Amino acid sequence: MDPQEHLFGLIEAAETQHKLASTAITALAKECHQLATTVEALKHASRTIQNGLEDAAGRAVRDSLSLSLKDAEKATHHAIAMLRESTAQVREAGTWVSFKAAVAVGLASALTLGATYGLGRYMVASTLSELQDLRTQKAELQANVDDLAQRGGRARLNTCGSRLCIEASGSQGEGYEHWSSPWKSKNGTNLVILRGY
Repeated sequence: MDPQEHLFGLIEAAETQHKLASTAITALAKECHQLATTVEALKHASRTIQNGLEDAAGRAVRDSLSLSLKDAEKATHHAIAMLRESTAQVREAGTWVSFKAAVAVGLASALTLGATYGLGRYMVASTLSELQDLRTQKAELQANVDDLAQRGGRARLNTCGSRLCIEASGSQGEGYEHWSSPWKSKNGTNLVILRGY
């Protein structure tokens, strides 16, 4: 695979992961906003219930003043029990909302972390593969250079158009003493394109 195409593929995968993470974060923000609204509504309901219970307790106390002391005590205990029960219900609702918000934040964090980890693993694996390919190519090129040096080769590299070429002798053997290539160096020497380039 062409390194540039591979890089574009990685960039495209990163953008896709980024969009998914952004969508999850946006959904999480909406959920958090809804949770905050619910918490505020619960707080308001708690205040309303508490105020109502206080009014009811006050009325019960006033009404009970006309009753016997025993009946007044009973009414007060009943009002206090209702107030405690309402307070416990509000606390339970607040705990549930807090738990729901914590779960939503945890899920969004896990999704973002998982996407980042997956993308990182993919990028590292492809980079290691490319590195191994480059090492293999380097070893092949070094073997070719060593072989050429052992044979006494002193080839001069050049460029023919956009391809790699070398200087060649004008005498290529019997019958080709004054051979000429379509490519020439600055000093007029014949140039030939290397196979595979």
